Amino acid sequence: MRTSRYLCAFVGLSLGVAGFAQFGSAADKPVTLKFSHFVPPNFILFRPNTGGGMDEWIKSIEKMSKGSIKIKVFPAQQLGKAADQYDMAKNGIADITMTTPGYTPGRFPIVSLAEVPMTIQDPRQGSAAFWSWYKNYTSIEMGDVRVLNAYVMEPMLLHTRNKPVTMPSDLKGMKLRPTHGTLGKFFTSLGATTSQVPVTEARDLMEKGIVDGLTLQWGSTVAFGIVKTVNHHLDLKLATGAVLTVMNKKAYDALSADQKKVIDAHSTPYWAQRIATSWTMWDIAGRDVIAGMKGHKIQTLTADQVAAWKKAAEPIRQAWADDVKKRFPNLDPQKMLQEFQAKLRSAEGFTWTVYQ
Repeated sequence: MRTSRYLCAFVGLSLGVAGFAQFGSAADKPVTLKFSHFVPPNFILFRPNTGGGMDEWIKSIEKMSKGSIKIKVFPAQQLGKAADQYDMAKNGIADITMTTPGYTPGRFPIVSLAEVPMTIQDPRQGSAAFWSWYKNYTSIEMGDVRVLNAYVMEPMLLHTRNKPVTMPSDLKGMKLRPTHGTLGKFFTSLGATTSQVPVTEARDLMEKGIVDGLTLQWGSTVAFGIVKTVNHHLDLKLATGAVLTVMNKKAYDALSADQKKVIDAHSTPYWAQRIATSWTMWDIAGRDVIAGMKGHKIQTLTADQVAAWKKAAEPIRQAWADDVKKRFPNLDPQKMLQEFQAKLRSAEGFTWTVYQ
């Protein structure tokens, strides 16, 4: 059995390893699915032969279907902007898209639990737990598409120009670019003003002096060239965000029974975590790159300073619950939060094996 470079195992979550069986049939009508995303073609998720999670996901689908499913990738917003990826799948502009709900603040309140500051610290553990939890709510919140996977990014950190930040009070009066709307709420609650744009447009804001800082992971700060516009880095995992793989419903329904089994076998907590892993390991490695750059300062925090950030984030979790209740009166946000926290606990203690 071919394994990913990074593979985890833990008790309490189904990994869906049965997905390695082959379901394709020679009688299946060949189909080519258009997959749209917004990151560069060489971004780690799609980079061939490096353990890139989405690259492996695509190859595994094609292999398991015995070649009856082909996936053609359209990177770098070729078919549409980052914020439009969900609607592109909904409307059939693409068959499959990679979408970030945080780019459309307020539209998907349930999934934005992943964005609440200080909620998820390890995306490898968090991705499997999050998809295992969120799949129970996709029909309620994202019924326009078929959600294939939901995973979370490595948590974002705050990177600033000329001004170091160590305490929440330091944000008062600053102009910031948050990764998503939930971090935007957090920053405005602390006295900052915000300008939210996709990561593909963030460097432009910094270069023009429109913002004083932004949130992004270590590796992505280097990859998108943003490291050239900042010089202070707050070493605190502020918040992560959800990334979803979604499919046009008609495109899924048009597949044969065996082809649907292939897609379903790749819609598991196992694959959510496997996709997230390559991205996470790559982003973590970016810290050492930045630490070795001349003129860059990484601010580490004391336990009391971390506690201050956690306390400042508490109202944002309640705001998430209020937003869910407002949109979906029949749901119990506190119970939903407890369910997710239980999923996270069930993933604790996992071990990692590195395959060369």
